[in-house]
Amino acid sequence: SSATGARRLGRHVAQAAETLGAGNSSADASAAPHPLDELSQEEIRSAAAAVRASFGDDVAVRFNVVTLAEPPKAQLLAYEAGTGPAPPRAAFVIVLVPATGEAFEMEVGPHARGPLYTIPGECCAGMQVGLPEGAIVRREALPLGVQPLVSPADCDLAEAIVKADAGVAALLEERYGITDISLLACDPWSVHIASEDYAPLRWREDGVPPRLVQTFLYMRDDVDDNHYAHPVDLLPTVDLNAQKVVHLDMQPTAPEIPTASVNYHREKLASNTYLQIKLSGELSTNLLSAGEPTPEYGVMVAPGVNAQIHQHMFCARLDMAVDGHSNTVSEVDVVPCPAGPSNPFNNAFIAKQTPLVSEAQAQRVADQ
Repeated sequence: SSATGARRLGRHVAQAAETLGAGNSSADASAAPHPLDELSQEEIRSAAAAVRASFGDDVAVRFNVVTLAEPPKAQLLAYEAGTGPAPPRAAFVIVLVPATGEAFEMEVGPHARGPLYTIPGECCAGMQVGLPEGAIVRREALPLGVQPLVSPADCDLAEAIVKADAGVAALLEERYGITDISLLACDPWSVHIASEDYAPLRWREDGVPPRLVQTFLYMRDDVDDNHYAHPVDLLPTVDLNAQKVVHLDMQPTAPEIPTASVNYHREKLASNTYLQIKLSGELSTNLLSAGEPTPEYGVMVAPGVNAQIHQHMFCARLDMAVDGHSNTVSEVDVVPCPAGPSNPFNNAFIAKQTPLVSEAQAQRVADQ
């Protein structure tokens, strides 16, 4: 599920940002770190302190990301070739101001860093911070209402908000007789908004954009139970900025919670010198909709349990240096050859290579 993925992918970055002290120090304390080593605990603390100080004591902020701001490629290559000094280290930070709904991208780093690598686009305005001096060298605001990624800490906060909500507790007792929510599992998902008419977007009258997360609910039999076998029909949506439940979806009549326990098969991830992505293990589940004998948008995996069809999208940044730095990435397609004297049985085909020379040219529509 997206929540499981969010909790696993990037936990070391997002939780370090949230706790401001759980950073991964990959370099020996007595040795200078490599320019691409992850930030140390002290560097994370320095960056966080600089960002907090830039907002002042009266503004509460919530850290979304604190990670290394990679040095310019030219500086890194010169350092590795022994013709230049180690590039100064800097931190890339995404920080939110819950009271106003604002989000910022920042860099904390020395002023002499030179050109910076930044991810283009509206979704990545922010701050960069100077290490070890702790100087803010870049600060950009996201367009109001544009949201950074949902972090593992956001998932934990969403679950805590739902479990503390009196309205959710009352409905669980009224519809299912549940009074002990210690075994209630909340699976947070980001909200993908298809329309500005989406009701939870408009719950506030002060103009502060909500930071919305929806939570699928499950009721375990015990602490070791696979909660995905027992979906509950309540679907709370929370605003992380306001830290409250702002919307609740449910079926008109409470269906029974499936009781069969299910143990899904989990395989180990094989790996080699190439990138391999393999999805196995847990399924994302929910209850069948009212009057739905078989799921229209999923697969029945147990009585009343629908494993919904959904997508996983992966992004990889390639910085190729195979036998040097003059590399080209190509797309290879299998193309049939036209029938003719050289193809009498109409079964010939070739591998057509298309060099991808720009990000714009490499864009594709995933329609198949």
